[in-house]
Amino acid sequence: MGGDYNEKGTQFETKVLAHKDRTFGVLNKETKDFYDVITSSIATGYRLATDENNTHKISFYKNMDSCKSCLDGFLYQCSKLVNHNNDMLKYIPEKDETDTMSSFSSLETCTDFESLLYQGRATLDRLTFFISKQIYHSETDKFNKLTKVLANFTKKDKRAESSINTINSCIKHFQGLLIDDFKGKTSLRSLLAHSKSHEEAINGSFTIHRSQDAVLIFDQEINYYPMIVSANILNKYIPFVILNILAIYLEIDKLEEAICSSSWKPVCINSSKYKLDEGDPNGILFSITTSNSINITINTYTFHKDIIKQAYILQYPES
Repeated sequence: MGGDYNEKGTQFETKVLAHKDRTFGVLNKETKDFYDVITSSIATGYRLATDENNTHKISFYKNMDSCKSCLDGFLYQCSKLVNHNNDMLKYIPEKDETDTMSSFSSLETCTDFESLLYQGRATLDRLTFFISKQIYHSETDKFNKLTKVLANFTKKDKRAESSINTINSCIKHFQGLLIDDFKGKTSLRSLLAHSKSHEEAINGSFTIHRSQDAVLIFDQEINYYPMIVSANILNKYIPFVILNILAIYLEIDKLEEAICSSSWKPVCINSSKYKLDEGDPNGILFSITTSNSINITINTYTFHKDIIKQAYILQYPES
């Protein structure tokens, strides 16, 4: 039995297999269509560069494809958070268990969210390496330094200024989660990578409050960041910045921020957004559990009454 298929004159039969959607269903139609335009433009450019034997352009398009490949990995990780989001509904107490609370802390969700942060930052850093090192020959691969690199080239290259505007329009959604915030506070990604486990960083577990015909689901928080809600935000803005900057250097039209979106919505809410000072007369009380492998605590907080508007009204089939 031999394994050398690299002999001169060897002939092969090639089969092309259709591959799975590399956006994994987590982008809305407009963003998915834009993703397909970028993919097609890179493939066309690479093919033409190969026909011309233009090594510079071949490298350009190969590195663009590498940026998109990192984005594909991020979108796959998003799809896992979508599954966790949908699975949460099975923990809603039964119809006859009204005015009850259930709670759980999901190791799988925490682990996948942590991986989402790592993949998200890796995607932004790969884009940074492409733009900074491989286009402008500057020594950085850290996304939080990309605008400083681009600022050196705005007078010579209009693409640099356009890229800065794209980044600045959405960087606030990455600060604190993927990169240090504007005050220098360590990002959650860095914290989990170097200083804390996700379990010890939990501030509140998934908590579900059930009434007769409505349910209110509180997101699990890690270092005060809601996991599912944060994943949904990153699901929109990482594709937004990656695809648009690739579009800038492909010299094709960009996607508007208002159009770019994920294809899903969190079933839970960011409870911290509605917290009031203890004893506020305009508030309403809800308990939240915090649990790990060795301990569980229940804390009661005061929330703005508008939080009730975030409850799901449950529908039942007629008997």
